[in-house]
Amino acid sequence: VISIIFMVISFFIDTLDGAVARSGKTTKFGGILDVFCDRTVEIFLVMALISTQPLILMWPGIFSLGAIILCITMFLIVGGSLEEKDLEDSKKVIYYRYGLMERSETLLFLLLITIFVLWRFMLLMIFAILVLITALLRLRDAYILFKIQKII
Repeated sequence: VISIIFMVISFFIDTLDGAVARSGKTTKFGGILDVFCDRTVEIFLVMALISTQPLILMWPGIFSLGAIILCITMFLIVGGSLEEKDLEDSKKVIYYRYGLMERSETLLFLLLITIFVLWRFMLLMIFAILVLITALLRLRDAYILFKIQKII
């Protein structure tokens, strides 16, 4: 119950953070801090879930953390590879391509994993697969984006 309360508070703060960011001037450091805080929360939530049943949840947990690393790597590489002029249309500090598992979906999925104790192994594996698919879709999008830029 306590973990669910903390997750809901985290979700609320993340929503509040987004509202504050949209109301004021964005800064590069603010964007960096947002990405850092989001991933920190996700990693600690996965680690907390693994710690409840380490022998059972170790492999799906490692798979989940690996998928998160690949997904954020794709996000940052694509965003860092674009030039400033390509970011003009975006209100974000870094190029942002929407994916299958975004922040809201991730937090919702982690909340479900926390609530449905008997299904944790399967839900954590599904979560890892969905995050990995998101990373692969971002890789595909990057290929298309940079192939088009090369032609232009």
